[in-house]
Amino acid sequence: MTNGDTQQRQTLWAVLLKKWPRQSFGRWSVYIPGIVVLLIPVFMDKASPEALRLSSAFGILALLLPAWMARHVASKDKHESLLKTRDDVLDTSLKLDPPKTPSLDWLAPRYSQSIVYARQNVDRRLDAWLKSSEPIMIIDGGPLVGKKRMALEWADSLGPEWERGWLKDHKGSEAVERIAGYGKDTVVVVDGASSHFADLVLDVDRHKTPPQIRVLMTVRDVQGLRIADRYAAAVIKDVKPLHLKPTGDTGDRERWFEELCRHYADRMGVPVPSHPPGFIRELGVVPIGVLHAAAFAAARAGTVPLRSREVEEIMYELWQEELESWRDMPGVPSSGREGVGDAQLERLGHAVVALSLLKPANPEIAVKVLERIPTLSGTDAGTQRDIIAWATRMFRPPGDTAGGPSVPEFSPGIIAVAAFLHTAGNDSNFGHKLLSFLTDVEAFAVLRRLVEAAPLLPSAGAWAGVVIGSNFTRLTNAVEITLATSPANGALDRELARCASGCDLDEERTLLLLELIPPGLLPTMKVALAELRVKQLRDRVQENAGKYEQDLARALCTLSTRLGGVGGRSAEALDATQEGVAMFRRLATENPGLYEPDLAVALNNLAVDLGKFGGRDADAVGAVQESVTLYRRLAANYPVQHEPDLARALNTLAERLGDTGGHSNDALRAAQESVIIYRRLAAENPTQYESDLALALNNLATRLGNAGGRGAEAVNAAQEAVTIYRRLTADNPALHEPALASALDTLSVQLGEAEGRGAKAVDVAQESVDIYRLLAAQNPALYEPKLARALNNLAVSLGDTGGRGAQALNAAQESVTIYRRLAAANPALHEPDLAAGLNNLAIRLAAAGAHRAQALKATKESISIHRRLAADNPAPYEPALAAALHNLAIDLGEAGGHGAQAVEAAQESVTIYRRLSSGNPALYQPRLALALNALAANLDRAGMQTEASVAWRELVHVYEGLARQDPQYKAALARVQHSR
Repeated sequence: MTNGDTQQRQTLWAVLLKKWPRQSFGRWSVYIPGIVVLLIPVFMDKASPEALRLSSAFGILALLLPAWMARHVASKDKHESLLKTRDDVLDTSLKLDPPKTPSLDWLAPRYSQSIVYARQNVDRRLDAWLKSSEPIMIIDGGPLVGKKRMALEWADSLGPEWERGWLKDHKGSEAVERIAGYGKDTVVVVDGASSHFADLVLDVDRHKTPPQIRVLMTVRDVQGLRIADRYAAAVIKDVKPLHLKPTGDTGDRERWFEELCRHYADRMGVPVPSHPPGFIRELGVVPIGVLHAAAFAAARAGTVPLRSREVEEIMYELWQEELESWRDMPGVPSSGREGVGDAQLERLGHAVVALSLLKPANPEIAVKVLERIPTLSGTDAGTQRDIIAWATRMFRPPGDTAGGPSVPEFSPGIIAVAAFLHTAGNDSNFGHKLLSFLTDVEAFAVLRRLVEAAPLLPSAGAWAGVVIGSNFTRLTNAVEITLATSPANGALDRELARCASGCDLDEERTLLLLELIPPGLLPTMKVALAELRVKQLRDRVQENAGKYEQDLARALCTLSTRLGGVGGRSAEALDATQEGVAMFRRLATENPGLYEPDLAVALNNLAVDLGKFGGRDADAVGAVQESVTLYRRLAANYPVQHEPDLARALNTLAERLGDTGGHSNDALRAAQESVIIYRRLAAENPTQYESDLALALNNLATRLGNAGGRGAEAVNAAQEAVTIYRRLTADNPALHEPALASALDTLSVQLGEAEGRGAKAVDVAQESVDIYRLLAAQNPALYEPKLARALNNLAVSLGDTGGRGAQALNAAQESVTIYRRLAAANPALHEPDLAAGLNNLAIRLAAAGAHRAQALKATKESISIHRRLAADNPAPYEPALAAALHNLAIDLGEAGGHGAQAVEAAQESVTIYRRLSSGNPALYQPRLALALNALAANLDRAGMQTEASVAWRELVHVYEGLARQDPQYKAALARVQHSR
């Protein structure tokens, strides 16, 4: 064999045995070993040992390779099939690359350029959940608060051991089986508003075998979700949700807005827009998504401030910029020679808004939608279909590149809603024509979009009312959507109430709606339904008084409770309660065994209602004492049924006695007994009675604080109430967050009294203000008075903390501003609060140094109100009058030139505190000491040394007595003794 033959053989060997294995095998590669066996004799001596070895080796390979390849190909085919099956339900592209040109798509959570703030706490909770055995986690929060953004960022950051993806629409019923079939541990991110989520959570809960499947849901309101879907509620009832809400103070939001402006400007390649410092402060507490939208709009327009600080107008400005971008965009339907002029741009905008809002099922229905639009009603069907086709190409959901919906889905949807609201606000004909003759499917779609947007776009509620009209089915749908997405929204609540009053509901439908709404939610709607129920039962009583009088009396008591829960309708609540009490008193006279329990309930409600009116405290105490007497007798015979009622009445008694002044010990005893009963009941049934225990503890903390010398116990009671409410709020914020805010407010006061209002008191007070601020934004009638009170207490806490005088002054000024507005509308209810707020404001102004004249003015106004109130009802208002006179004496004395007035104010303050101290020395002796100190100082300044010495000796005597009772007063005694 020649050298050339040898070289040829070596080349073949190298190709076959060295290079070929590095190449990709195709299915035809199973034939290669057989071909090699046939070719060996051509290139080698077939009798040589080397050829024999190669022939044997490749012969064996030719026999085995087909079987191996068959298994390999089948396994690969199966894997690809399972992957395709899984991908039919799961979109694994959680985050997408944003368009290169500025687009509203940049605001969508799924685009990777988004910035996420305040992630640390969320990531920690989600990491802990993933390590647990719980299959489901829920993130809930209002619109644009960042739920999806947080969920996607966290899921995208998971390691390679976890598959993750976004559940595709309408795929919940198939998801678990297909994902489990793929065989890899998976996190499924799902929007709770999407369809078939209930099937998904039910299947995940039943899935107990590998692989692990975890569901991370984002919803508006977890409690609403439990109400809206009772099938899923059984699975998610024990899920501890992660609640998101607008976060950060004004400084945080200003910093975030600057960063976002810089971010979007850099992405667009434009200069960073500047903005005045007050812009974010005027915008208020808004979700992070609004800051994203405002920053994007500012960068795109090149200027801040925007035309308005209203969220609705910011969203509409984004819409206007989007419209302008269509003028020069290829493929936009034009209107002949004029191209995309103003008129055509308006028509296109109206079309996209209408299609996004009504979401028609197919192009044929979409054409009918466009026919309702005044600017498009005269165009031919072909033009309308061209617009629909263009809009569908333009506006697909994120990640949808082919197929997808047959009609457009504008994103973010809230911008399309804002565009509708602005257009309909300027041209009601547009709104009414678009929303006329809706099918039930269209009506449901529109209601969902409007209700979901209402927390940020208030006028959406009124247009939801237009859709509802007098249609009971739509009203029920709207209630269910509201409960699931926006249960705390006051504007929606009021609109639903208006619709209910106009729907001419019969008894069956009224009771159905009352049953649908859980405790604590939609209070105005409940008032409307309660009023309807009273009206219906009045008609029944006309037919058969004996049969329906008890029902009517109960309905009146229920109505009074509902009216008391909405704010501003206390007089109507009192009228309803008084009528109910009168009816039950008459019925109980005839049959005490049957009607005394109802009478006791009504009397307790009467005491609550009377307590809201100045000058009726004695009547309120009398009513609740009668209620307690009845319940004691009932509870002695039937403790299981009536002990909870007795505890509630005792709690009311404690509040009313506390309001009267001079009965602090009796109020304390009633509060303690209420807590004892509720603690025993809560130990046996925490689900039912823990919230009642927390309420009683909160009241007990106030009574202990007013008793004097029991500050530590007051703090402990308030802290226990806060602890319980935190736990309850974690599960159901819509129901328990208002009570948490109240308990935090009480705790801040008690911390200040017991511990000198340090940093802890400020933190607690600030948290209370933050919660009330969000609640007042949704329902001002109910929560503005409570916000004002919390701001007043925050001002006190800040004022007692060094170096925070300016913040204290701001809080006090805001509190007084709110109270002035409230007192102008209802002086009987809010003037006492205004007077207290003015007194605190005067202290803050005086502490600022440069506002002494304003401080004197505020103090004098406070005294004027308190003096008038104390003249009619001295017991509750004399303590506040004495405090205001004490502050006036200090301000006049320090101002100079007002010696006689300062002495007169100090002397009157001392006189009142002496009288109060005789009845409650523990509470008022410390205040008398402060008043005597101010009197002695002012007498000394006025040159009245003899009188000053008398006041000083009395001051020493008071402090000696206090020091004997409590060592903390020894330091004050020493200071006084060395001051002269």
